[in-house]
Amino acid sequence: MEIQSITQYTQDLDRLEGIIRQNLTAFYEVGRALMEIRDRGLYRDVKGYETFEAYCKAEWDFTGRQAERLMVSAVVIENTRPIGRLPATESQCRPLARLEPEQQREVWKKAVETAPDGKVTAAHVSKIAKEITDVGKASPTPEPPVDPRLLATSAMHYATMAITNLEGIRMDDPKRTEALIRVMKWIQIQLKE
Repeated sequence: MEIQSITQYTQDLDRLEGIIRQNLTAFYEVGRALMEIRDRGLYRDVKGYETFEAYCKAEWDFTGRQAERLMVSAVVIENTRPIGRLPATESQCRPLARLEPEQQREVWKKAVETAPDGKVTAAHVSKIAKEITDVGKASPTPEPPVDPRLLATSAMHYATMAITNLEGIRMDDPKRTEALIRVMKWIQIQLKE
């Protein structure tokens, strides 16, 4: 092979690997953008969609589940940021998503440190997550712990959906008053606690 060809191949490889490096974290950026669109209700207020899921499907051909995975991955990235090296794919984030933030950091750190040939795979992260969460586990918990920020984000999403549905009830609908009273009673109870 000629020196000029080797140089060209090296330049091509460097350029192509640069493109890969730049776009590996695209899932994180997409997840953060989706969270903001959902949390601020932009899908409804600007685009006119009744639900976030309808917006995701029509605009991006995402299922609600796919959008949720991307948003959860963005939270996992934020939680593992102190480790230094971040998950490079959404599939690496999945096994961490069901863990508490401190456990996410612990699992990710160990996965990075013990990855065969330094290559962290989703399967390796899953294995480490299982090892760490099984240690000292007396009995299975009914539901995996959820990041409190994710709970707040989900609560905002469902509150927005509820408001949208309430706004959609016609003024002359006899169930309208009943629905509004029920919501007001719930709010009053929450404010007393």
